[in-house]
Amino acid sequence: MARLIWSPHVANMASYLRAEASLALSGPLDVSVVANRLSACSACVHMTRSGDLMFCSVCGCGTNARAELSIKATMPLARCPKGKWDVDSRIIDTPQED
Repeated sequence: MARLIWSPHVANMASYLRAEASLALSGPLDVSVVANRLSACSACVHMTRSGDLMFCSVCGCGTNARAELSIKATMPLARCPKGKWDVDSRIIDTPQED
């Protein structure tokens, strides 16, 4: 049986899947939250451009379409690898009593 070796690449993949799932399950964040995230990205030295598109050079997602910052910034459970913005805690549900 193959053994899973936890590595930074596996951690990045797990973080990405959580972020994508949060978008699918909760929908995109409020436009004001997205604007604040993108403002932080625009001012960051690790932000790179490819034409009109913005990408993070630290996160490890590369320059695929889903890694574009205007998309990632809408994902509730996405986070900045440099700590400039974090997951949106408003979408994290707590158990409700019936």
